Amino acid sequence: MPKISIIFAAYKEPGTVLDNVKKIYSESQDVEFIVSADEWKKEYIAAVNELQKKYPITFLHHEKRIGKVNGLNEAINHARGKILVFLDNDVEIKEGFIAGVEDAMHRGDVGQGVIHIHGNDWIARGARIDYLGVNATIAIEEYTGIGFGVNGACILTKREVVEKIGGFRHVITEDSDFGTRANAAGFKPVLARKVHVTTGAPKNYKKWWRQRARWAVGEMQAAAMNKEYHAKHPLETVAQATTVVPFIFPFVIQMLAPGLFAAKIGYWLAAAFGVINPTAPLIAAVLYAVLSISNPIVTLLNIGVLGAWIWYWRKELQFKEIRPEDIALYYFWYGPLWLAVLIGSMVYVGIKGINIKEFMGWRT
Repeated sequence: MPKISIIFAAYKEPGTVLDNVKKIYSESQDVEFIVSADEWKKEYIAAVNELQKKYPITFLHHEKRIGKVNGLNEAINHARGKILVFLDNDVEIKEGFIAGVEDAMHRGDVGQGVIHIHGNDWIARGARIDYLGVNATIAIEEYTGIGFGVNGACILTKREVVEKIGGFRHVITEDSDFGTRANAAGFKPVLARKVHVTTGAPKNYKKWWRQRARWAVGEMQAAAMNKEYHAKHPLETVAQATTVVPFIFPFVIQMLAPGLFAAKIGYWLAAAFGVINPTAPLIAAVLYAVLSISNPIVTLLNIGVLGAWIWYWRKELQFKEIRPEDIALYYFWYGPLWLAVLIGSMVYVGIKGINIKEFMGWRT
């Protein structure tokens, strides 16, 4: 029986799945691979069939799409390992993957690897700080023992976690919901600091907005569905929010400081439509930039505090790609955009409720 089960769920194409199978197996043969594939072309299926001659792959192909959650849960039913690892089909793993997984599972029960972003356009540079916040949050959760979610790009968990909470639920962001339920059930969160994976960012603003609107609505849905756990840990919930989105703290300071009232009100009004119209976050970000420029002392203090936080975690989590100018980009542009989407998601879920089965074509 293998020690570790590596699970992939991929729609239309394998992406990095086949390369990751080869890389992981070169590090350890005490593993198995379960690939849940929806609507793959014949050449992709043939490639997996060929790999099965050399690697322990269970291939679950569906001619009609069953969706990511169904695919993951089906793969869980076929997994035999004591440790389960879920990888997205767009991540690239770094050397030392298996050793890092084993190290993390000695320290905790459920968590994620350190997720990096490749690319050098403004979206990738902003998303890099985004993911720095996500990784830092899990690191803090490991210290406090209280966690609120994981990122689905690279999830690590012990089998007993899945058995107790029953796998993934049909929600928009199944990863966040899974991590929160696992932590609420008493399992210890952990950041696998020796597991480094890289993924990409959307290539243009419209694609970024669609992705982030879906994520934001999913996060609010998951938070509402796990409200009892959040209510039990209100201080930790607020602290996690300001870490996973480090722009929140300087934003609050800027809003409380004297400044252009019209710009402040305008930001909130535009942000309320943040997941309905892609132009709304752009308007909000421009208004925040105007507010920041009109209040230079507060802005400089904010950038100083934000920069110190980013630079600390940059060193701690080996995010050497982050440059000093990225802090200004994040503060003046990317952060205000992302927060506007998050605010819009609160409004959306507040009106629609938590029973959201589809959002922008994404079916749970």
